[in-house]
Amino acid sequence: MREPSKARSMELFFIDGKPDGMLTAEVFNWTGHVLVTPRTRLKEALARTECSYTGIYLLLG
Repeated sequence: MREPSKARSMELFFIDGKPDGMLTAEVFNWTGHVLVTPRTRLKEALARTECSYTGIYLLLG
């Protein structure tokens, strides 16, 4: 039998106020950080503080 999964809360911050624009996400009680950006705004995203954090970066699409 599977163990029930632990519920988690996530905070989304829409940087430019649009859900299809650049956003950051954080899971509470987790040290990770997510930055999501459209490919057309990659240069702008790379200039943000979050991009200097240690991590894994994925380019999709």
